[in-house]
Amino acid sequence: MCKKAFLVAVVVLCAVVQKSPAELHLKVDLALPKYNGGVWQETLKPGWTAWAQPRWHDMYGHDCVLANGTGEETSCGEPYEGKPGLGGTGIMAGMSCVYEGRGGLIAAGLEMCNLNATCGPPAVSGQVLYDPICNTWFQVTDFAGVPGANILLGLYNIPPGEYELVSYHNRYGGERNDGNPHWECVCNPQPPMSAITVVAVAAAETLFVEYGSNYEWQKFKGNYDLGNVTGVELFEGAYNVEIQQVTSDNDLVPSVIRFRTDGSAVLVVYEGNCCEQVPDDIRPQRESQRAILNAFEIVQSAVRATASLPYPPDGRKDVPRDSVLNWLPGAHGVLHDLYIGTEADAVENATDPDSPPGRGRLAENSFEPGDLGLDTTYYWRIDEVNDANPESPWKGELWSFKTAACLYKEDFELYYNLDALQDVWISGGGGWIEISKTEANQGTRSMELQYFNRSGLKYSEAGLEFEQPQDWTSGYDRVEVFFKGMASNDADKMYIALEDAEGKNAAVFYEGDVGDLRIEQWQLFAAELAQYVDVDMTAIKAVFVGAGDRDATRPSGASGALYIDDVRVCGSGGAAGCACPGNLNGDDQIDLDDLQAVAGVLLQAGSPFVVPAGPEHCGNLNGDAQVDLDDLQAVAGLLLNAGSPFVVLCD
Repeated sequence: MCKKAFLVAVVVLCAVVQKSPAELHLKVDLALPKYNGGVWQETLKPGWTAWAQPRWHDMYGHDCVLANGTGEETSCGEPYEGKPGLGGTGIMAGMSCVYEGRGGLIAAGLEMCNLNATCGPPAVSGQVLYDPICNTWFQVTDFAGVPGANILLGLYNIPPGEYELVSYHNRYGGERNDGNPHWECVCNPQPPMSAITVVAVAAAETLFVEYGSNYEWQKFKGNYDLGNVTGVELFEGAYNVEIQQVTSDNDLVPSVIRFRTDGSAVLVVYEGNCCEQVPDDIRPQRESQRAILNAFEIVQSAVRATASLPYPPDGRKDVPRDSVLNWLPGAHGVLHDLYIGTEADAVENATDPDSPPGRGRLAENSFEPGDLGLDTTYYWRIDEVNDANPESPWKGELWSFKTAACLYKEDFELYYNLDALQDVWISGGGGWIEISKTEANQGTRSMELQYFNRSGLKYSEAGLEFEQPQDWTSGYDRVEVFFKGMASNDADKMYIALEDAEGKNAAVFYEGDVGDLRIEQWQLFAAELAQYVDVDMTAIKAVFVGAGDRDATRPSGASGALYIDDVRVCGSGGAAGCACPGNLNGDDQIDLDDLQAVAGVLLQAGSPFVVPAGPEHCGNLNGDAQVDLDDLQAVAGLLLNAGSPFVVLCD
């Protein structure tokens, strides 16, 4: 069997083994297609179904499109009988921005052809940035004469039942055709979308026609059997929905709505709340606001009385200590009993929400713990309560998450040029800073610190001053910096200095060999906070990274350059790399989903089925510099050894 046939067989086998007639869970990631076929691999989440409409390849605006599961170019209104549907589910999806020629898919890091130029294919160029859900989104791309900025998502041929729709909304404020795209810019954050709701497609004509877009409506409804005008019922909508600006899929907080259909076609309305003076990213003189959609999940199940869809997701690791817990309430619950603690049995068996590990009976479906420890596994549970219902309370599942060992103060990912870096970091002594887009410990960026400790200059440093003093006493015991040297560097001392709100400061020097500044690989410099004797750790105002010695009697005469990345304060733990190789979706177990995800990554790469990746990639099981067929075979071996149901729990 050829390699590609083997990979396809793995994907099909996983789908067959896991298919359940009682429940549907479809995960769809909007992925940017390439001009000559395929997709930009960096824009597709492994293990998710790609919606990569071929016409989207140029990142410009287009008419309503239909996804029928074939990957072919299909417009709304075209027949879909006999087509497999998204992910082979039979569900077809149409998407429009209400007005024809205005819906487009954008990928962070790519530059589209200038509107005034004559461009041949490919129409976009550049390097895709960030995680695959975060980095690609659908929106209205141009506002010439367009009075609205909603996104309309039609779901056709959807089986009768109750559903949860989980949607992701993340966008950057950068440019996409100015010759110097700076997608990393966290600027012009959009106000929230006003609402996400559903209606029957059969009842949606006014949503198009009121904007003067009868043409798009005629295409959207096609000649399909849309079902009943009253065949769709909204149980719970989402309102005041934040449009995020994050770089990691782990930081995404989705919107969730719940609805019922009798088999009638469903129209999801993402309301853009038009015209709140947010600049258009092609022509800044045109201003409006947009709905944003990166990806969505359709979950069908029986009526669920218990709480579901927890955030942080069950089993998630490296969760920030300041995370806010939230969940989707059960169908009948009006109040919510919260239990949280570090002992699984205690949380599982608790019955009084007003006694530990209980945290109270809550009116809202969110809670800010405020006292989470570092590098700690927490268990939590939500019981739904409704005193008017004799079946109340409904005991919830036991969920867990693990907090991060480190709090990142700087990863340099959001600086698009030197000016942006110098707005935050300040060089001192003989130092000069640049932003590097070629070197990074993690991600795609780092800071280059050039040092020149000559001509009366005793030290060279770069400093970050916080807007508000930082309290580094709650479990933190060290400050860390990753650095990479150059072979041509002169050896010199390296230090991390801290300064408190009263101006008291101290430096701790690197305890390794000064010659490490010549090593061209990433190294860790960790300084114990206890060494900063005179600095108030409850009020850290600034951190400095430097080479040389502030208190030296004369300059060392050294010069060179260092790459600096991942400045963070840590407690126990904090080891880099994948915590559970083989587990790609973060659910704390290796299973058929992960096998299918690895196969999907390799299929997207194409022959010879190799994806460059370090040990931090959970698909790289043998610790080399790539994900390849050896790793796929390793995952399959783990599952075969485990036997049915082919699940291996992470440690």
